[in-house]
Amino acid sequence: MFSNLTAFVLCILVIIGGLVNPSAGAPHLVTRDTGCQGVDVLYPSASTVVHRSEEQTIYLILGSRIENASLSEVSIVRKEDEKTLSMVVWTSDEKDQMSKITAIQQDLNRLNTTLPNHFWFRANVDQGDQSCQYESEIFEITE
Repeated sequence: MFSNLTAFVLCILVIIGGLVNPSAGAPHLVTRDTGCQGVDVLYPSASTVVHRSEEQTIYLILGSRIENASLSEVSIVRKEDEKTLSMVVWTSDEKDQMSKITAIQQDLNRLNTTLPNHFWFRANVDQGDQSCQYESEIFEITE
């Protein structure tokens, strides 16, 4: 069985290979801003299921093809009844410049909700003269 660190490193290597090899197929990208391009949500995907009893964390992994893009805030989001609830999990005071690969870790014990439930990440990225919002696909977290 792989350790969490080994699985994470393997995931990063696969992702980097996908960024370097354009024939590898584009990762899923959800963005609410039509003029925003160049940042891809690489993980989690719709097929991701995280078991909180086995994993203590989940990662948001972003790939950037833009110079001088900066990550300003990351939230984890879920639906409850008709409401959309979000919790800021990371924020930058200084507008951290993004690398080609950027990973944000979320402690699953901080989630105050009944599981199983469906979530997605929302990342706010400053791209020069515009602020863009990127979202991951919806994934599941179980107990």
